[in-house]
Amino acid sequence: MVMKDDKTARTLRALYDISRHHAWAGTVLLSVILAIRIFLEMADIKYLSDTIFTFIGTILTGYILTALFFTYRYRKALYYHDVGNQKNNGKTIQNTSSKEREKIAKNMYKMEKKKSKNEGKSARKASKK
Repeated sequence: MVMKDDKTARTLRALYDISRHHAWAGTVLLSVILAIRIFLEMADIKYLSDTIFTFIGTILTGYILTALFFTYRYRKALYYHDVGNQKNNGKTIQNTSSKEREKIAKNMYKMEKKKSKNEGKSARKASKK
């Protein structure tokens, strides 16, 4: 599936990546806050009360849920080919780095290999019947 406007596809992909990044970052921060709370409790240090950790945890949970919502909202960007001027069949690839071209070629090879393997399986099934 290729979008008519390549700029829109790139923008959606960037928004998806940012949202996904923030969801992971929020999860890591929540884990760190929980670890700090546990270590302070184990060390018998009572400088910070549980209400502060609960408040911070609630804010981080809201932050994570918001980021997950936007990740879900922009997930359609995953279905678009947004690398340069790549056509749907993957035969014309322009404005890409050599690393991206190698990655695209590798994925195309894998898809062709999988396709031929599936054709072989279906042929064997047909010959058995």
